[in-house]
Amino acid sequence: MNSYERKRRICKVIVLVLGILSINNIILTIRNYSYAYFEKNVKTGVKLKITTLDKMPSKDLKDSILSDANKKNCSDNKKPIIEDDDGTIYFSGDNNCIDFNYVWYSGKLWRVVAINPDGTMKMVTQDIMTIIYWGADAKNYKGSWIYQWLNEDFKDTLYNYEEIIVQNASWNTTEDGNDTPVRPPTDSTATKVSGDVGLLNAYEYYQSYKNAGYSNGYLNIKNDFFLITPYSNSYIRFASNYGYLSYNSTSSGYGIRPSINLNSNIEKVIGGNGKRYNPYRINGDKKTGNTGELINTRLSGEYVKVDNKVYRIVGIENNKTKLTSVDYAKSGNQNLSKSFGSNTRWGTSVSSGSDDYWGYYLNNTWITTELQKYITTGTYYLGQVSVSSSYKNSICSNSNTTEPIISCTKTTSTWTGKVGLPRVGEMFSAQLGKGRSNGASYMWLITPYSSSTVVKITDYGSFNSNITSGQFVVRPSIYLKPEVIITGGDGMSETTAYTIGLES
Repeated sequence: MNSYERKRRICKVIVLVLGILSINNIILTIRNYSYAYFEKNVKTGVKLKITTLDKMPSKDLKDSILSDANKKNCSDNKKPIIEDDDGTIYFSGDNNCIDFNYVWYSGKLWRVVAINPDGTMKMVTQDIMTIIYWGADAKNYKGSWIYQWLNEDFKDTLYNYEEIIVQNASWNTTEDGNDTPVRPPTDSTATKVSGDVGLLNAYEYYQSYKNAGYSNGYLNIKNDFFLITPYSNSYIRFASNYGYLSYNSTSSGYGIRPSINLNSNIEKVIGGNGKRYNPYRINGDKKTGNTGELINTRLSGEYVKVDNKVYRIVGIENNKTKLTSVDYAKSGNQNLSKSFGSNTRWGTSVSSGSDDYWGYYLNNTWITTELQKYITTGTYYLGQVSVSSSYKNSICSNSNTTEPIISCTKTTSTWTGKVGLPRVGEMFSAQLGKGRSNGASYMWLITPYSSSTVVKITDYGSFNSNITSGQFVVRPSIYLKPEVIITGGDGMSETTAYTIGLES
């Protein structure tokens, strides 16, 4: 009798015992990394599955999340689950309680916020991905700049999205002017828009904190961000940096937290346990980068360490990997505040020869010999964006273009150099992981707002502008050389960021 058959006989005996004891789902580890999975129910009896592979059987994502949720008791002994009459399941509570719904997909950390009656799962990014204006009409989501950015710019960063997310999903954009949002209708009176990527509506956001209070809800990240729900003809809902629901005119600019629906057939977990620093990984996503792999093959959102500073991948341009720093530029532990000088054009600051300006400082003082081993020059676009213009004007030459950024004619207003700043509408151009109550500062972007002002992001994450003499912090952007390779890490967090080297 070979070792495999011996293990199988042992498992059969154990299955019989488990059947007698009415024990249901058990995974048994056997020597030499073989596994047996037992499942019992009243309809099928005991099932036996045995594998001699060196990994555990895949788990069902939906069942794993629900199982953890049902084991929890949150504040006031409440379960972290709210089930609506239509069968939708929402997770509700604070971060200490809702600690089981993290998913890593396509270089980004997500939270599962709801399980839909059809088995699909709605997720929203943990972080704000960018910050732009809404557009002209609160009730015309499909005609908004938000819709364009989500379904063009952001969707292009999602790996294998045709197989993983629901295509042409339905997004409920029904107006809600109530102080406390009500569940939007789903019948013919509802306003719905189709799209692959959307935003949470006001009711979904309200459900996330209903069991904890708005200031403690797990989706409160201390930054302002848009919701998809109109408050009236000219006002749109947003989640405030304090956590409560609010509204403002469409001429306001707030953060964007994209939402997607995972297909119901995306059921299997290939790693993780749903915790913040060990999120679930799902079948179909791109695998972690290997040692020796070129960094320009990786995903927007993954973390990279360069010269002991951590960055996130913005995208790949002409085989060069664009990165933006997670943290502000510092001298030691001190956040640095400098101005743009007397002109909104980046070149003036760099060529001025003055350490008082950001452009000169980044490219002469902040830059190090070690950093210069890995970076190369890149193009930084300086198109003007104001309240009445699309985010695309920061990079495209046509005013308020409807063309996708990838194919538009680029503006000739540029600066070429080694260290720049994020532009309006670019991935990770908002506050990253910082809010007013945890260290955020007013922050410059590279984009002019007018002939005398430059776009800035407030400490609570809204869109604003300031005269060039204002002194604010920045998060530098750089381009890695095409020959940069991975030497370690998994790219999933600041502490496990990819480390890099150069091809020999």
